[in-house]
Amino acid sequence: MRALAIALPVLVTCGAPPPPAITAAPPAIAAIDADAGVAARATTDAAPPPLVTCPTGAHPARAPWPTRGVACVDGNGRRQGPAVELAPDGAVAARRTFVDDVADGRWQALAPDGSVRAEGAYRGGRPDGTWRWDLGGAAGAATLVDGTGAITTAATDGAWIATRAWRGGAQDGPATVDVGGQRRRTEAWQAGQLVGARAIGTRATVALHETWQAGHRVGARTLWRHGQTLLAERFDADGRLDGAWTAYRSGGRVREARRYRAGVADGTWTWFDGAGQAVRRGDYHAGQRVGTWTEVVDGVTTTTPYRAGVVDGEVVHVDARGRVLGRDRIARGTGVVRRFHASGALAEETTYRRGQRDGAARSYDARGRLVVDGAYRADARDGTWRWQTAGGAPLREEPYRAGRLDGVVRHWRAGAVVLEASYAAGVRQGPYVERFADGAPALAGSYAADQRDGAWTTYRRDGSVALRASYRAGLLDGPWLELDAAGRERVRGQHQAGHRVGVWTTTTADGTTVVDHGPPDPPTATP
Repeated sequence: MRALAIALPVLVTCGAPPPPAITAAPPAIAAIDADAGVAARATTDAAPPPLVTCPTGAHPARAPWPTRGVACVDGNGRRQGPAVELAPDGAVAARRTFVDDVADGRWQALAPDGSVRAEGAYRGGRPDGTWRWDLGGAAGAATLVDGTGAITTAATDGAWIATRAWRGGAQDGPATVDVGGQRRRTEAWQAGQLVGARAIGTRATVALHETWQAGHRVGARTLWRHGQTLLAERFDADGRLDGAWTAYRSGGRVREARRYRAGVADGTWTWFDGAGQAVRRGDYHAGQRVGTWTEVVDGVTTTTPYRAGVVDGEVVHVDARGRVLGRDRIARGTGVVRRFHASGALAEETTYRRGQRDGAARSYDARGRLVVDGAYRADARDGTWRWQTAGGAPLREEPYRAGRLDGVVRHWRAGAVVLEASYAAGVRQGPYVERFADGAPALAGSYAADQRDGAWTTYRRDGSVALRASYRAGLLDGPWLELDAAGRERVRGQHQAGHRVGVWTTTTADGTTVVDHGPPDPPTATP
């Protein structure tokens, strides 16, 4: 079924975000459940009344979790007639009407007490007529004709005011925000796209200045904080980075300086530490590293020669006293590249072939003890990677194939396995188990295509079951059972596609509470 879309219109979002949109749903009754996993507290002997009354030929359809709402949908999946969006507690948050899947008619947003927070009307999918909103601290009004008019929203205490212009259902014209009598935002729109200069904030706090053209940034873009420049960059007429790019630390010191041409790295790039000393420097040409690159890590300076983007020549490692720690001969990107600790001990060694990591890769601690052991193939992790303590105790084991996890991943803590997860081609697939530090299970279930699927069980430290739940394609679907430490039933119910359905019972020392969330959705659409 095609997606449902119920959302506050953009013209009323100044000062408060819209509620989420309603997306696709199989047909269902219009009664929507409380949040999954929260014990029901109200008692009723029957399903709540429908939230929408559908015209002939349409039926109520429920939105999938986590969106909550109901719309009347015809046999072709088009919205016809009333639709509602629900708050987490099940109260109606918004109402609107559709004709042939297009918003047409009255629209309302409601407060938790049922009072109207905002209202207006649509005609043929465009806002039309008088709109009013009171968002609890901000209010506004607009009169639009076929989506055209001026929109103003202001804080009820007068602290700020925002204005925007719309034409033909899209933002078009100047837009401003004033706070305390000072302009804090200035921009212009054309047919829903930003155009011209745009300024946000103040340099004394946080400010951004940029220019837009045809939907992308052009020219200079600068970001300030507390009167200091944080970032300065430039874009060409096609919206690509072009020229100098500079990032600054607090206090005005340069953190990183780059150069681009038509969106590609081209020119000298330099990185600086907090004291303003260069710690890495080299040149790019047409996006490839060229010439000699210099990098300082833990007091060790490494010089690396590049040709056409690959290491080609002798890589030299020198400590702070000028002592040569090692020389690595790399021919056209092939050889073993090392890195050293300040003490002179080997820190890393990685095998390269034709400019790509390909072969063994190992890391060592400052005393030369192996802590990481793995391998690459064609610049991607491949085979089993192992992490261990300096004493050799396992910490992590991850099997890779062509750069993606493939097989059983294991994590250890104090010698005990605390996680086992199965992967296939980079996504979780198959059994999944989390364990307490003593090895006892804490959570067990399975994944299919990286989503929870099937039975899942949560355990307490004493081994007792706390929760049994069922999933399908990542959504709660099937029985739900919560138990206390003695094995007594606390909550029992049923989910369908992430929603509570049917009768749910909650048992406490005060008695049993029963809530009927209505029958499950039918398996297929009813024309």
